[in-house]
Amino acid sequence: STTTGIWAATDTDTISPSRPTVLKAFSPSSILDGGTSLLVITLVNTHTLTAATLTSVFTDIYPSGVVNASSVAATSCTPGVATAASGLGTVSLSIGSVVPAGGSCSLSVVVTSSVGGGSFTNTIAPGSLTTSVGTNTGTATAVLQVVPSSDLVALKTVGTVTTTVGRTATFTLVVGNRGPSTVTNATFSDLVPSSFNSVVVLSAVASAGTVTASVAGNILAGTTTLPGNATATLVVQATAIAVGGYTNTVTVSVPAGATDTNCANNTSAVAGSILGLADL
Repeated sequence: STTTGIWAATDTDTISPSRPTVLKAFSPSSILDGGTSLLVITLVNTHTLTAATLTSVFTDIYPSGVVNASSVAATSCTPGVATAASGLGTVSLSIGSVVPAGGSCSLSVVVTSSVGGGSFTNTIAPGSLTTSVGTNTGTATAVLQVVPSSDLVALKTVGTVTTTVGRTATFTLVVGNRGPSTVTNATFSDLVPSSFNSVVVLSAVASAGTVTASVAGNILAGTTTLPGNATATLVVQATAIAVGGYTNTVTVSVPAGATDTNCANNTSAVAGSILGLADL
């Protein structure tokens, strides 16, 4: 026999809402202390049929140590307004900004850091972006590496360019750090010419930080730790013993792991002459 009837089938699908997502990046991702990087935050609308309109102000709060380099911020999320204040650690996008359907737009600002270096992680948490099609559920993270940097400089002068045998000459040695980062344990050396002897350090003073120096024969060597815009000044005395011209050179060396933005000024020289008593 044959049985006839009606067959029914049911298919249930679960539809997930198309929520917006947030992406972010620093360019470049590594800068020298005091340098700048462009922070770009990208808002993505995964809803292909409906534009996403911000229903509350979107704000990104930077980690401590990172601030805006200026008050200029930009956005392609029309007709939105980007807001940033120089020296502060936030950037915002106004209510009513629109992310096109199935598209994206961005918020950007130039940031900087001058706290001596480090690794700074900037995170946008879930729920930070609130729109007409929902909120972001994922976390957006970008890392900015800040490398300590400084500009060490050396300067050597002599009190009297011309002296005579048997008399002393007074040299001044200045080691400076133009910053912005602190330099720890930078070394300096000064080989006093062989036409002098009895080399002594009369004083060694740092405007900030520390300085130490010692003399072995005609070789003066020392170590200094200097914050940005600090100097170490040493006054050195030596006795002239031989007739002729001389050149005295001092060199400051960058410690391992530090970055010197201008090594051309790490050496300084002073020239002079020594007369005999018969030349007077």
